[in-house]
Amino acid sequence: MGLFIKAGAPESFWSSIGKTAADFPELTWGNFFVGNLLPVTIGNMIGGSVMVSSICENGEFF
Repeated sequence: MGLFIKAGAPESFWSSIGKTAADFPELTWGNFFVGNLLPVTIGNMIGGSVMVSSICENGEFF
């Protein structure tokens, strides 16, 4: 959401918060994918496989 605000917010928004879009250089699509989406996706895959394997092996949740 922050990326969309950074890209599309009008100048009145930036003046009301006392910042500019340039004050957030670390807010990029690359940082979003590498720092958020990729680790979350990998964690969900690992966690999902552990849950499914435990159901198949034990017939119940943890």
